[in-house]
Amino acid sequence: MVIASIQMVLAMPVGLYAQPTPSDISQVLKLNDVTLAEFKAKTLDNVDRLSLYIRTIADKQQKQADKELAISLALKLFVNQGDGVIVEVSSLNRATIRRYGVEEYFRRLQRLKYSRVEITWAKIYFVSQFEKAPDGNYYGVVSIAQRFVGYGADGGPLYEDLTVKNIKVSIRPIDLDMGPEKQREWEVMLSDIQVTETRAR
Repeated sequence: MVIASIQMVLAMPVGLYAQPTPSDISQVLKLNDVTLAEFKAKTLDNVDRLSLYIRTIADKQQKQADKELAISLALKLFVNQGDGVIVEVSSLNRATIRRYGVEEYFRRLQRLKYSRVEITWAKIYFVSQFEKAPDGNYYGVVSIAQRFVGYGADGGPLYEDLTVKNIKVSIRPIDLDMGPEKQREWEVMLSDIQVTETRAR
């Protein structure tokens, strides 16, 4: 079940990920009370959850109800529940990169014409510092390497590639009313996903 898988992911250590350089997120640390370890865990946990949801959505063996739950939970990881968020999709079979709304991207994953689909992510790491934008939020980029394999009816792979993608990350402050004082928290949300490279495995 999806929920059981999600719980397993939440219990996983963050040590599987590449370590960011000290300069990557030092700017954020000067601007809020979140420690380096806490902030890294929040960001990478969201990316890890998204990876799990994508695998569930694309899995031909999953029940439709579980796929719908995965889509709903995945959209909650994005700014504005995914409204306006763009996901780029590439293929070795075409020269152009296609762009979809994030929910449309999830729906298309369900309809892929393969008997079985495997999508795995690796080498997740920060690739930019977080900088303040005019809207008051802070933005940075996390990079992932995605391995995609689509199998035919005979069980053999019909298509496979390795794609490097950059995921935009938004950190926005939330002031909680705690009586006479306000407590500031920082919400980590995902945004646009951009293809930077696609190659054969």
